[in-house]
Amino acid sequence: MSSQEIGPNTTMAEILDAYPSAKVGLFQRYHIGGCASCGYQPRDTLQEVCATHDIADPLYAVIACIRESEVVEATLHIRPAQVAAALEGGDKLILLDVRAPEEWEAGHIEGAQLATVELTFEILDSWPKDTPLVLYSNHGNRSLDRASYFRAYGLTNPRSMDGGLEAWLALAGPAEEIRRHLAQAFPGARVAAADATGAGDHFAVTIVSPAFEGKGLVERHQMVYRALDPLMARIHALQLKTVSPGEA
Repeated sequence: MSSQEIGPNTTMAEILDAYPSAKVGLFQRYHIGGCASCGYQPRDTLQEVCATHDIADPLYAVIACIRESEVVEATLHIRPAQVAAALEGGDKLILLDVRAPEEWEAGHIEGAQLATVELTFEILDSWPKDTPLVLYSNHGNRSLDRASYFRAYGLTNPRSMDGGLEAWLALAGPAEEIRRHLAQAFPGARVAAADATGAGDHFAVTIVSPAFEGKGLVERHQMVYRALDPLMARIHALQLKTVSPGEA
């Protein structure tokens, strides 16, 4: 933890450089810094921020909040391996994707929900306050802000997945990345993908899809290879089974 001296004329840029988690701590305690209307500029001094946002606490209490913010932020983090273990163990975690709709459409964690504005207000208004939420973005930055938002507005168990979707896919391995690509390319399909040798470059894939109806084996395989084109440089061998629902 930093030992940077903080005074009334210390700028927010200096504070955030020394205490990156101060953004979370200040929003949790005072609801400032979470959006454009309740934010501050890097050049603003701490004294100016307190005055602008009518913070009643004395300056020493605000400084204490900043110094303690690292501990506050730590309670919002969860590692991908912890999430995977909890889900495998049957824990009722709710996965929320806080990215844009177009990012969601391009690929998301199976079983997750898109955190739309409507769902966000539903969660705040009517869900149990101790609902176990795990939020993720691409790399974990946006999800940390959203987890902080939920905590500040009364939810007791929101957490942000460290590293976001990228870390989740890295944990799951290349087989999951292949499965995700194919599930997006063949809507409504049942897709299974496995690392055939454990080396990360030989895979066994089974796809059951209506898209294969009336198509021969060669055409089906061509469809799959086209879908996997962005990943083919990392695939040395692919054992492929393509089945239509009527053949399953």
